[in-house]
Amino acid sequence: MGCAISIGIQCLEAIQELHNVGFLHRDLKPANFCICVDDVRRIYLLDFGMCRRYIDSENAVRRPRWASGFRGTQRYAAISCHISREMARKDDLESWLYQQIELTSGELPWKNLEDTVAICNAKEKSRTSGLKELFAGCPKEYIHMMFYIDSLKYYDKPNYAILRGLLRDALDSNALSEYPYDWEVNAPPQKPTAPVTVDQTPKVQ
Repeated sequence: MGCAISIGIQCLEAIQELHNVGFLHRDLKPANFCICVDDVRRIYLLDFGMCRRYIDSENAVRRPRWASGFRGTQRYAAISCHISREMARKDDLESWLYQQIELTSGELPWKNLEDTVAICNAKEKSRTSGLKELFAGCPKEYIHMMFYIDSLKYYDKPNYAILRGLLRDALDSNALSEYPYDWEVNAPPQKPTAPVTVDQTPKVQ
């Protein structure tokens, strides 16, 4: 669990970096992150093919379109994406949370569903009667992360520090260490790496 939480911190930092330069990722999932070859404690964000610029030429958040086509991967897509709403920073964070839950507990309740409506319904149910099932095997702090992300509106700038703080609280409350990662086999001790940065320019859509 400590490894999953620590991965979440780095992935969140990468997402924040992308948002800071004015882009949404819109397809966050485990397959779009990788471990650095030269530094096994650094994680990179990949695949900017579905990125969209969310700010205009005056650095203001663009007005949402009336409808937007589905972008992303059904398992991790935000509810807004399922119902054809314009995506925002909060929706990247919702996808990140689903990824984080899966990395921690091993699965998501809708993993065997294929119909997009059924998957959307399962995600909506997870906010009410399905809450316990969604967070089975996860630290209690994950529930607070979902409540915070769900409270955000389209134009809101997320407070990423709140989410990082909850992840670090999860490490502390479960007496877990941030390092070493599970894949560090006989690796010498390393110092914590600097925050992840985005090293590619996304395509503008």
